[in-house]
Amino acid sequence: PYVPELFTYLPAELSPDAVADYTPDYSATPPAAPVFSRVIGTETVVAADGTLTALVRMRAGPPPGNWAELMVALVHDITGEISLQVLTTDLDGGQSAVVTGLRPGEPYKMLVYARNSYGLQGAVRD
Repeated sequence: PYVPELFTYLPAELSPDAVADYTPDYSATPPAAPVFSRVIGTETVVAADGTLTALVRMRAGPPPGNWAELMVALVHDITGEISLQVLTTDLDGGQSAVVTGLRPGEPYKMLVYARNSYGLQGAVRD
């Protein structure tokens, strides 16, 4: 934050090589955490061979600025297996996805985070 005792800014002219359409360099700035994440539905699917798998429909709200994609990782509480998915579908101001291949009735932890266009991961919402 700006502290007048520490910083003094004096008005000055911009240099002649300054450009009007300046864009900040976010290559080393990680995105903030997504503003929300929620499960909007679950389902169990039976394959032709009788195998049961589960899927989760979920959505998340991107952080303000400096993000290129939202990621969701569903981490199995016991085995630590990770199902990773990019949230791509825009749904009422949020990004959504369906994560498949989960074990029905078993506990998972949902982690959602943004990555910027340089691939830098931001803060996690869990």
